[in-house]
Amino acid sequence: MAATRLSDVIVPEIFTPYTVQRTTELSNIIQSGIAARSPELNNLVSGGGSTFNLPYFNDLTGDAEVIIDNQALTVNSISTERQVGVALNLAKSFGSSFLAQYVSGEDPMRVIGDQLAEYWVRQEQKILVNILKAVFASTSDIYSSHVNDQTTTAITANMMIDTVSKLGDAYGKLSAMVCHSAIYASLRKLNLIQYVTEPILQPKTFPQFMGLDVIVDDGVEVTGSSPYSYRTYVFAQGAISYGQAALDPADATELDRDSLKSEDVLISRRRMIMHPNGFKWTGSSMAGSSPTYAEMATAANWDKVFENKNIPMTCLISGV
Repeated sequence: MAATRLSDVIVPEIFTPYTVQRTTELSNIIQSGIAARSPELNNLVSGGGSTFNLPYFNDLTGDAEVIIDNQALTVNSISTERQVGVALNLAKSFGSSFLAQYVSGEDPMRVIGDQLAEYWVRQEQKILVNILKAVFASTSDIYSSHVNDQTTTAITANMMIDTVSKLGDAYGKLSAMVCHSAIYASLRKLNLIQYVTEPILQPKTFPQFMGLDVIVDDGVEVTGSSPYSYRTYVFAQGAISYGQAALDPADATELDRDSLKSEDVLISRRRMIMHPNGFKWTGSSMAGSSPTYAEMATAANWDKVFENKNIPMTCLISGV
């Protein structure tokens, strides 16, 4: 009697769409609105290429003219610029020795799919944190205009108000924040965290601070030695544009077997863009087919292209 193998319980045409959808449902980045799904980026990254031009129109400028009889108005133009996004080609494989603990007692495909979706959610948050390290680095173009640097001073509500105010009269756009668990614990001790249930997509309770959805991720930048400095990021909805390629299910989910090791292997692949709006990717020498996490976190690989007030995110550096 033949043993049951992974290929007997996983059908890529079913497994791949389930895993992609489940990743979306679990993603705090997407659920909070920080990252906005972009049909344009979906289409671009589904094609060839490693970088993509994202053109945009600049704002209209100049004062209005006073109308003078028999005198022509001056005709003005609207200028264009471009952001540049970079594709991320990622893969992860798991052997049956790892998966074996998840394939008993329940529907194996569902259990494996849920585990894989949770893995990709953690990777997406790590990608976001690495990009933020770059665009908010002390050498970046927006450090002086978008960063409230309080070094190791313990976080307070007033500090967060000052951080939100970095956007001036555009502060009302800000809707979510990403912080370290130590910062989150400090805010809880100050009794500043509220919990709100989002019933629309699925019943889920979000922590909020001053009306901002809170995402806790210990991958955010921590510097110094005790006392430490922690970075807390605040975003408007859609501050990050997100696109994912529609890969062939057989490419997105591949099953293999190493007969010599008697090991089943599941390979999961993603091709995506996670782009901070207001910037362009300038990295020219990548180690592989797309940036590594370290390359995404390098400030020299990103340039600002939007005006300061149109970059809808700010950063607080503080202690606990």
